[in-house]
Amino acid sequence: MVTHLPDGRTLFKAFLPHAAQVELIGTFTGWKRKPAAMQRHEMGWWSCALPIPAGEHEFCYLVDSCTYLADYAAHGVHLVPSGQWLSSLRVRSDEPAESLKVVPA
Repeated sequence: MVTHLPDGRTLFKAFLPHAAQVELIGTFTGWKRKPAAMQRHEMGWWSCALPIPAGEHEFCYLVDSCTYLADYAAHGVHLVPSGQWLSSLRVRSDEPAESLKVVPA
């Protein structure tokens, strides 16, 4: 699930109750170069909030360093030639973005 927050950050939430670790990767993290660690919450929810630059982006969740999962509650999904599903994210230019850093949700 993706939500644009009033402060300009984008909140990412995923329900993965059996995961030991979840990272957010995408065009805005350089994929695996700077993954954003997600925080575990009660009842199996994981989240993180990031300032994302304006534009069209792709992302997915990396679960336990081995499973890539698309977010079907995002702004769309599509299949890439490698056979992996990726999520789409649109950030409008009127939503401010700062330098990429993980901010607790």
